[in-house]
Amino acid sequence: MKILITGSTSSQTTIGSKPTFVGFLLDSLTSAGNEVDFISNPSVSMGVSEIKKYDKVIVGIAPPTSVAAYKIYPAFAIASKAWKIGNLELFMDAPEPHKLQAAINSCHSGKSSLSKDFFSRRKGYSEYVSNSNNVRENVDRFIDLLATEKWPNTYYPAFPWCTPDEYQSSLSVGGCNIIPLYPDSWMLSKDYVSTKDAMQSTYWTADTTSTPWFKELEKHLTSEVVLSQQGRKDTEQETVDRVRGSIGSIVSVYRQGQPWWSPLLAYSLSVDVPVVTDWRLTEYMGSEWAMLATTVEDLSHSMRYELAEAQKTKYLRYIPPWERQAERLNDIISGRLIVSAMDPKSLN
Repeated sequence: MKILITGSTSSQTTIGSKPTFVGFLLDSLTSAGNEVDFISNPSVSMGVSEIKKYDKVIVGIAPPTSVAAYKIYPAFAIASKAWKIGNLELFMDAPEPHKLQAAINSCHSGKSSLSKDFFSRRKGYSEYVSNSNNVRENVDRFIDLLATEKWPNTYYPAFPWCTPDEYQSSLSVGGCNIIPLYPDSWMLSKDYVSTKDAMQSTYWTADTTSTPWFKELEKHLTSEVVLSQQGRKDTEQETVDRVRGSIGSIVSVYRQGQPWWSPLLAYSLSVDVPVVTDWRLTEYMGSEWAMLATTVEDLSHSMRYELAEAQKTKYLRYIPPWERQAERLNDIISGRLIVSAMDPKSLN
């Protein structure tokens, strides 16, 4: 098949430097033998005739009013045309999908306007405001479709305890076709290496420090917590080294305990560092995944190493191998496998 992939944000249009969900999609579809065009710089001028050349067009979506969505005009214009043609699929890669739905609803109702000067630095802004080449018409139509219609297949990155039911309620009308995929088996196949000395670990790493769940957890820790990725200029090796030198990694949950995939878990298990998240979500995988952060903090270095090894062994039993996922994704996109939603725990 010939496939186009593009997106609305930097994370959806960047590959290579750090693991991203779009990088996982690209590698998976390419490894399955597809001809994939990855467009990092989508254009509002991409016409219907060009879009029709593709068997599938996969577009990353984000809250239209988000400051991160600086490619929203060309991405949504392309998606609108592909929806009409019938070759559109979607993906989302940011936590708290209720924010995506809220922003869509706000734009659909007219409460929020995408023509405000606040968005003037976005790619395609002038074309949207002037409706050059029907850009505004296409973007607004796509938002209306997202607000009122059942979405095409929509992929999202997941841990094995992230069930579609948790997100379908956040996405109201559109969410019945959301499909979880598991980037961690792809990441763990990369064999990350670090020479960082972890014998004298004095800090934790975390994927975020802003959630209520994390802030409550932090009250009970005696060691400091640092972000695993500290800025856009952080290299992947710097992140891996920072994780390797830590006591453990804290993977947060969000509003109402909702989990979301983070590359921190795979980084951590790759370099033999234990992971802590909401144990109520992970205890079904065994006692290794029911540890409290305060307990891990009191372990010796050798005991934490053994814990991380045991966690990795158990975890790999609950996620499908990358090759199997690539094959399954290819079957879904080609139409050989029809799904409305998949239960992650059925993929053991």
